[in-house]
Amino acid sequence: MPETSKTLFSLANIGTFAGASAAVTVLGNTFRALTEINAAWPPFVCALLVSFVGAYTLKALDDPLIGGFLVLLNACLLFCSALGIQETALRIKPTPGTVRPQGLGKVRFWSGWFR
Repeated sequence: MPETSKTLFSLANIGTFAGASAAVTVLGNTFRALTEINAAWPPFVCALLVSFVGAYTLKALDDPLIGGFLVLLNACLLFCSALGIQETALRIKPTPGTVRPQGLGKVRFWSGWFR
């Protein structure tokens, strides 16, 4: 049994989950900003992609039914985590007098996924 599976939380597990959640947030926001699609499905597709790449890298897709279910389950977990990151970032108010980013389109990078 690998060392990381003997404990519920370890630095490697938290780092992997945090890194994947941050990747979904950044990829989803970038895709939404570039395509100006103001919907929640692009970040979910990014979560599916990140989850699939992780499962493929770990060779966890031997059984297509179980592997596919775990990819979907992990994608839902990553999407919900990235949604929490996104909504928390929206609550941070810039201080008055700070410089605003240039080139904002219809969909801002830090805008809510659900409206």
